[in-house]
Amino acid sequence: MASGVGVHMAEDPRNLDRGLKGQESLFDKRLREFRTTGQIEKPVAAAKSLINTRKTFETPIPGSASGIAGNEEHSEIERLAFIDPLTENFNGRTILSKLAIEVKRARRYKRAVGVLMLQIDGLENIASTIPALAFETLMRGISNTISKNLREVDLRGKFDDNKFLVVCPETSLEQLNIVAERLRNKFSTNQTAQVDQSFSATVSVGISAFPRHGESEKEVMEAVAQALASASARGGNQIVQGKRVESQEQATNFVPPPSHIPAPNTNFPNI
Repeated sequence: MASGVGVHMAEDPRNLDRGLKGQESLFDKRLREFRTTGQIEKPVAAAKSLINTRKTFETPIPGSASGIAGNEEHSEIERLAFIDPLTENFNGRTILSKLAIEVKRARRYKRAVGVLMLQIDGLENIASTIPALAFETLMRGISNTISKNLREVDLRGKFDDNKFLVVCPETSLEQLNIVAERLRNKFSTNQTAQVDQSFSATVSVGISAFPRHGESEKEVMEAVAQALASASARGGNQIVQGKRVESQEQATNFVPPPSHIPAPNTNFPNI
């Protein structure tokens, strides 16, 4: 006759925990602890402890059956609010907010921030001659080429249908020109993407920098947009710098960033 110390199936923590998706590892961990300490020989005490552990997770949590679907949906909605779904870059609104943050930081510490705006030459004509799937692949290829030639600290965004915006902290206009030339050269000499046929594209690039081209992110953006328009009007496949501001104070009252620009990072992190 059993002594009554066995655990009833209704209270078996393994059965109870099966309803908690993703919590099996917690049971295994606790079971190993009990075996190590010898408490596994006391089934009633062990069961009560495990049941209490299970009660701790009764509220919806990441990984639980009641919480995982809602959390995943919420995370995806949050991600789509900041990311361009086609290229996995920041969207236009987000990259502008990042620029505002970097300009504020640069003003506080008297540093420089470089801004680069890139446009694919003749993209409208390319889009009209290839299937939609090929065009999407081309845009992803363009995004990948940009990211592989930037540093980890640089921020990239898809500004609109045909423009990409790159924010480069701790980067002067002279350093930014090196980055821009590297990108221009990559696009003019390399294949960008391939879907049944090969694509190559040239780019127009406008560059500006804080504080040389403005005291705010708005002024810096106006300078880089004007520079890009000029590069495109001149036939594309070239780089144009923004116009220097008149104020000498903002051009001189800052600490120049380090002259060294790290080599391109081919393992650009996910956003």
